[in-house]
Amino acid sequence: AKEPDFSGSFFVSTEWILIMFVLFETCPYESSIKKAFLCFRCGMANYRRALQINPAFKKCRYNLDDLGNFFSKNGECSLAVECFDAALLSNTNFFDAHYGLANALLKCGRTDEAIEHYQRAAQLKPDDGATFNNLGLALVMKGRSEEAVTNFHQALRLKPDFAEALCNLGGMFMVQKRYDEAIVSYEAALRVEANRPETHYSLAQAFCFMGRWDDAALQFKDVLSLSPDNPKVHLELGQVLARLGKPTEAAAEFREALRLKSDFPEAERALNELEPSLPK
Repeated sequence: AKEPDFSGSFFVSTEWILIMFVLFETCPYESSIKKAFLCFRCGMANYRRALQINPAFKKCRYNLDDLGNFFSKNGECSLAVECFDAALLSNTNFFDAHYGLANALLKCGRTDEAIEHYQRAAQLKPDDGATFNNLGLALVMKGRSEEAVTNFHQALRLKPDFAEALCNLGGMFMVQKRYDEAIVSYEAALRVEANRPETHYSLAQAFCFMGRWDDAALQFKDVLSLSPDNPKVHLELGQVLARLGKPTEAAAEFREALRLKSDFPEAERALNELEPSLPK
């Protein structure tokens, strides 16, 4: 059946989007997304028309922003970009839309455009740490390391306990081989969020580069307490334990890595190399 033409009334857009959210909440994922697209296509032209008729129609802009976030969250970044672009038609100073558009563009691989919109969002809301953090991540993707570090620092000036920014700054210090500073950043992040396995892992790596094997082993163990089924971490913990002269414990980690991932040549080779030093 042919879709009805609602171009004569822009208010129906809100109804279509409400239907879309209800469908998403009540239907199986694939079915709800397909039906959501139908509602999106029926309503989008009317949103644009609404903003042409009345640029001050604030509710319309915020609905488009919500819709963009919905699509971005569900991996439909191109549709998200379309929504945020439409939201900016009548108000180029709409912070939420610039920020959401930048996030969607980054997911689409359009990094240069994402940077432009993060920068515009930062101008509009210079006290938002998340904007500077995400801008830093986008700059990292373009190899603009020094600018990225500046933005991570700005995010932390605005929010000193921003664990993600602390981790990102630590990552930049790792790239620059500033391991002492990386350790400080990762430890600060863990004081804020102690149960992030990826932060414990990064800290363990930094300790390894510094030759602090006991500390590295403790951090790898912390990773495994939070994520026990990671064969790579079992391998790396085993390698550290071997360096510490603990072959029996190291062998146990290599065997666990192989149990979790039978086709794991690195763990198999490490275990074979360790065999001569194991107690008979």
